[in-house]
Amino acid sequence: MKGTTDLTQGKIMPTLMKLTLPIIATNFISTTYGLVDMMWVGRLGSGPVAAIGTASFFINLAVALSTMITIGTGIKVSHCMGAGEDDKAKTNIKNGFFMSVLLGFLYMAFVFLTKDQLIGFFDLGSDEVERMAKQFLFISILGTVFSVVNTLFATILNAMENSKLPFHIFTVGLFLNIILDPFLIFGVGRFEGLGVVGAAIATLTANLLVTVLFFHSNKAFRVDYQVISME
Repeated sequence: MKGTTDLTQGKIMPTLMKLTLPIIATNFISTTYGLVDMMWVGRLGSGPVAAIGTASFFINLAVALSTMITIGTGIKVSHCMGAGEDDKAKTNIKNGFFMSVLLGFLYMAFVFLTKDQLIGFFDLGSDEVERMAKQFLFISILGTVFSVVNTLFATILNAMENSKLPFHIFTVGLFLNIILDPFLIFGVGRFEGLGVVGAAIATLTANLLVTVLFFHSNKAFRVDYQVISME
């Protein structure tokens, strides 16, 4: 397929390093979104940090649950490609995409319905901190589908031996998050900062951009699902 690398050709170590180094960097970048939020919100005090830390648990849980689908899909696609079974690879991509979106919406609905109980479980001891945690969770959970789909995109591309594209796209999203965070959290000029809500919006926007870039750059997940090769 176009845009893929045959790992059976050439020396093993250079070929594997060429594939794995972008994967490691991408995984690091995907975990940095939350660290950037915490870094800026930390200037608001310990309360907002506690709120984000509590809400982030349920956001990260969504991505962790999605690995049951994304890793399995990536393995099956990789096997099919190695066997030259392109049609089966397309079917696996369709199924993985459908299950990921379904999981994202189901989890999002679950959090919407139980956010009070979920945050209350931690007994934060402050109504204000709980309020901020619920706000951050409510906005951030809207991006659950984007986060899950982004993880699937990256996994499929890695299975197609194209690990550089996810790295480049996630890097763009990280830079957008870094730029938006201080502006939305603290404000500028007449625009008053939104605090914890601003941090959530910044991360949500970055995840949305990453999804848009994947759809724009990667022909593997076109709406008609007819092409899984990179052009």
